[in-house]
Amino acid sequence: AFIGNLMKDNKVCFGILGPGKISHRVMKGIAFADNANVLGVASRDREKADEYAALYRIPRVYDDYDEMLKDEEIDIIYIATIPSVHYQQIMMCLDNHKSVLCEKPMLTNAEDIKKCFAYAKQQGCFLMEAQKAPFNYLNIEIKKRIDEGLIGDLKYIEAAYCYDTFATKYDHWVFDYDNGGGMFDVGVYAIAYANMMANSPIVNIQSMVNRTPRGSDGFAVSMLEYENGVKAVVKGAIELQTENKAMIYGTKGYIETYNFWKNDEAIIYLNGQVEKLKVEMPTDFYPEIEHAINCVIEKRIQSPVMSEWANMEILKVIDHVKKV
Repeated sequence: AFIGNLMKDNKVCFGILGPGKISHRVMKGIAFADNANVLGVASRDREKADEYAALYRIPRVYDDYDEMLKDEEIDIIYIATIPSVHYQQIMMCLDNHKSVLCEKPMLTNAEDIKKCFAYAKQQGCFLMEAQKAPFNYLNIEIKKRIDEGLIGDLKYIEAAYCYDTFATKYDHWVFDYDNGGGMFDVGVYAIAYANMMANSPIVNIQSMVNRTPRGSDGFAVSMLEYENGVKAVVKGAIELQTENKAMIYGTKGYIETYNFWKNDEAIIYLNGQVEKLKVEMPTDFYPEIEHAINCVIEKRIQSPVMSEWANMEILKVIDHVKKV
């Protein structure tokens, strides 16, 4: 799908680092932003970069990451590479005074998160993980209704994102112990969702894990307890297909959402009545992109939603799964 000429005057300019599969959906999200454009794309495979640029009519193509990072007209870099190189590439971007929107999962350990956010502050640059669930318009509306007391007192949350890769060689990065695993790859959506709805620090974690031949979690279940008393169960898998949905239970009713990280529709069960909740959303990637663009315009260093603290809370669960 052609986006057309994205070049606009006085807009936030993106550079795409790594034109991989997920970046195509990001491009479609950026297309809905009136205050942004995509100025460049960089890949070590020049042919791939040229094809990508032609598809989306991106005016500048680079076969060297450093060259794109030195382009003074580019404001923010979207990183779409594999997680094992995120730390190095984030620091490269920040070193060149570029803000960063990094594909989830952004970083694999707490020390790297602290270093990257500290350097972003030092460089005066914005840094955020591209995490869809907390920005999804439906989820924001659900959270608003929960805060208004729609389902009474919030008590319990369930969220699962589990799929089966059907891999036999286990050579994909998702099976790497240090940079992969079910909870890290897709379970992170469930963690971010539960954390958003609970809106409280995690104080207790219990996990059960099935391991792949490479030691990573093929399937993991974590039970979470929050400081405010809310409980949650989150699931992530790369070797097991499940029903991927979220359930939120209160003292007066409950809410159900399938594919909660990207859906625009949920069902509310209240007093024996069933209500369908639907919101308008251009694409599932647009809300997070819109938020990042606004943060850059407002000269923020961190997102008030996906902040360093939010990343650290997510990592609490991933680290626990690794150590079980």
